[in-house]
Amino acid sequence: MRRNVKLIIELSLFLLGLAILIYPMITNYLYDKKVEKLENNYNETIEINGQDKKLNDLFKLLEEKNRILYETHQDSFIKQTISYEKEEIDLTKYGLNDNIIGFLQIPSIDVNLPIYLGANNGNMRLGAAHLTGTSYPIGGTNTNAVFAAHRGFYAAKMFRHIDSIKIGDSLFIKNFKETIEYKAVKTEVIAPEKLDKLTIQDNKDMVTIMSCHPFPYDYQRYIVYFERTIN
Repeated sequence: MRRNVKLIIELSLFLLGLAILIYPMITNYLYDKKVEKLENNYNETIEINGQDKKLNDLFKLLEEKNRILYETHQDSFIKQTISYEKEEIDLTKYGLNDNIIGFLQIPSIDVNLPIYLGANNGNMRLGAAHLTGTSYPIGGTNTNAVFAAHRGFYAAKMFRHIDSIKIGDSLFIKNFKETIEYKAVKTEVIAPEKLDKLTIQDNKDMVTIMSCHPFPYDYQRYIVYFERTIN
């Protein structure tokens, strides 16, 4: 009897360990399939509405907002008089379903995330969250679009391996107009309140990504700076 009980306990522990090992793989797979579906829907929307005046109006609006951010030196963002968590634009009014402005892809760490406006907890549960008060992700000189994502979440790894990105690795921003390639140029670890490290750099077209550091804690931020690749 004791031997049987021991075997049952050992088998139970083995199955528990196996479940712990497999669970993240399953949730990551399911998340990736969800993103794949969102991206297919996004592509179909762009294909159908690509010439729609609403999308042209949206692009012009984002260009203007980026220009103002640069000319005001992102003063409101730096002084935190506006919330980087709050979205300023309702994308559904411009025909973009699910309020997704595009997708962020980093092949070297196998990342493909939908981009949501506003770096709040709700959006960060879903994908890459754009910090309001930083440039919108449409490219252009004097821009720096900043994105935050969890460094591992219950359903997906997201930016778990952000510290594995090497200088020269590519990042792609796929928006409703085009796909833009950027290259990693610098990494840095900063305090969460150092928003001046996330600002626009003169004459540069940039993307900056960030996540908590060191994993699994959150008292610092790991930053990777990317600059646009000009073909």
